[in-house]
Order: sequence, then C-alpha cells, then structure tokens
Amino acid sequence: MDKVHFTANVKQFALVYNPFNEENDEVVVLENVQIVNEENPLEIGLAWCSHSKTLKKFELAIGDALEFDGKVAAKKLGKGKDVDEEFLVDVPVLYKINNPSKIVKK
Repeated sequence: MDKVHFTANVKQFALVYNPFNEENDEVVVLENVQIVNEENPLEIGLAWCSHSKTLKKFELAIGDALEFDGKVAAKKLGKGKDVDEEFLVDVPVLYKINNPSKIVKK
C-alpha cells in the first residue's frame, strides 16, 4: 500500500510492552485520525505510532494537530508492563501508523 495523507490530533502518550527487548516502548496515541484524499476524507478514529526520534523533534503535546504522510495497518495497541496509569490507554486502538513523514505540526 502506498503512503496516504493524514490529519490527526495527539490524544496521549503511552507505553507498550516490547517482548523482543523486554522493555516498554513509547508510543503516541492519535485521535480524530483521517485519511485525506481529493474526494472524501476517510475517518479512522484512533490510531497509534511509535514515538520515534523524528516525532520527538516536534516536541508534541496532548492536543497538537498534525498533518503527515504514512501507511496504516490493522495492528492493535498492546499494553505496557508495570507502567503508571497515565501511560495506559483505556480504549481499544486498532490501527498503527507506519513510517510517518512530511510531518507538519499545526
């Protein structure tokens, strides 16, 4: 699948357990996620992505509006292991955004 253009807002930051390195990884949970195309925007709702070095440069805060290109995959967000409640997500997040690029913070 080719990259598509998204709009979204930062909902929260969370931790998800990574069994490969047996540690928690930082992720960004996004809300109001839409795939924006020429005809009709497609509402995704909630999605998540890794809090990568690229995203960290933007010093994101809860509520920030973003535009970016990326790929979407059906991959449910897991839970962190032994983490504070603020880093747990209380609703299912069913989609993962891969390879976000051309990021614009509004």
